Amino acid sequence: MPRWKVVRHYTVRVRAASTTIANGMDWGIIGHRWAEVLLKGHLQAGRLRHAYLFTGPQGVGKRTLALRFAQALECERHPGSGDLCDPEQEVPCRACRLIPQESYPDLHLLRAEQEGGGIRVEQIRELQHQLALAPFEARWRVALLPEFHRASHSAANALLKTLEEPPAQVLLMLTSPTAEALLATIVSRCETLALRPLPLGELAAALRGKGLPAAQAELLAGISGGRPGRALSLAATPDALERRQQRLQDLWELLGETRSGRFDYVRRALNAPELEGRRQQAAELLEAWLGVWRDAVLLSHQAQVPPGNPDQLRTVQQLAARVGGEGLRLGLQRLDATLEAVEANANLRLALEAFMLDLPFVPSAGEVG
Repeated sequence: MPRWKVVRHYTVRVRAASTTIANGMDWGIIGHRWAEVLLKGHLQAGRLRHAYLFTGPQGVGKRTLALRFAQALECERHPGSGDLCDPEQEVPCRACRLIPQESYPDLHLLRAEQEGGGIRVEQIRELQHQLALAPFEARWRVALLPEFHRASHSAANALLKTLEEPPAQVLLMLTSPTAEALLATIVSRCETLALRPLPLGELAAALRGKGLPAAQAELLAGISGGRPGRALSLAATPDALERRQQRLQDLWELLGETRSGRFDYVRRALNAPELEGRRQQAAELLEAWLGVWRDAVLLSHQAQVPPGNPDQLRTVQQLAARVGGEGLRLGLQRLDATLEAVEANANLRLALEAFMLDLPFVPSAGEVG
């Protein structure tokens, strides 16, 4: 089913269900109210699916929503209501205290055994053995398989057996950037919830509600592209904005750099000791560039939308003027494709070097501003 049809279908269901779902506490998630209502409805009606797939870009809230769903499922004080313990009003039950820490005995979290790698078939087989047992202390055994698009092909095929013949009292939750990144046979056996970035104004308001100054909330909402997890991560990292500013200056200088200079930059930029750290460096680098590049494309088309980088208007204007419409369009396509490759299992250095070959050459590029 095309993704827009999935979202549209869920929206109708949420509107219909919202009048029947009791007013309870929300799950403390920024945005995605429709998904919370949908999942609460499944809990209250006692019609849980055996597997759920949460899709969306990194930092949009897939893992957070999955863990809140697990809390509501296992909560000892509010069984079957769709609610979970409110830490501001009561001492959380054991499930609501341990699940967010990912240390609950009946929560099985599958992680890649090697940095930057994917889930292996041996891990799936061990998980199947664990899921065949009765829950240790809760009503359900819950398995969370984040970033399952990185799993090996054999691991994905092995999971199909559990999806086709799920044990009783077992719930599986997978996350992936897109449904298309997984085997179609896996997607067809899951209830798919496609999470989207929030409108920037909605996210900025939520950040203000958490105590951030208005200007900072607006800036972080734009930089994060409407992804709550990314915005909160930036807010919690003191030097994140300084690193972003340096990366934007790097991009401007690279427009006028030679091929060998660009390749040298890739080597220097990916300097973390572990692969996952280098993958994070590459992703943050590309996201910073992608944000201003997208703003430049929108400016070149005179689009009447708020900029994602309100503090970089001068840079965006210079980029639009010097690169030109066709160069901006091609550059945006290459940035999107490179970021997608980096978030999968691509060779990081080769992916960035390939992008450098396609980056427009602008001889007059120099200092930003």
